[in-house]
Amino acid sequence: METCPYSPQISAYHDGELTGEARRQLEEHLGSACPACATELEQWRRLSALVVAAPIPHLPESARQHLYQLAPTVREAGFIRLAEWTTALAASVLIAVSAWMMVNRPQRTAPVVADADVPTWRVAMVTASETPSEAQAEPQFADYVATSFASGGGSGSHD
Repeated sequence: METCPYSPQISAYHDGELTGEARRQLEEHLGSACPACATELEQWRRLSALVVAAPIPHLPESARQHLYQLAPTVREAGFIRLAEWTTALAASVLIAVSAWMMVNRPQRTAPVVADADVPTWRVAMVTASETPSEAQAEPQFADYVATSFASGGGSGSHD
């Protein structure tokens, strides 16, 4: 069975979606008595009439009240789902950044002091053979930070 090349446009014509030249050509084609297109257009018109004539069912009041009671629960579920996804995203970013920092962290070295104004007794210099204990390392770091700020190194400017 052969189909008409205009057949795919019948639905759009019926819905008023064709404009201009396409509409004019289809109307001309329908006027030339194409039985397949005329039948299809009539079927679309009958289907539309059935849909318009169909009764609209009404919800019982109890069902309507039940739906209204469910609305806050559904809304909360959406917020909870959003919070779960946001938390998962934040955790993923935290893990990725932590892993990157672990892989790319610089080696611990003794602080280099280039300022002549900083007293050398304030900064503990550690050579490769001298490894300080943890109890010694903390005051050395505190001294380094204090001298950095005193000399203007900690003023918020970064190299």
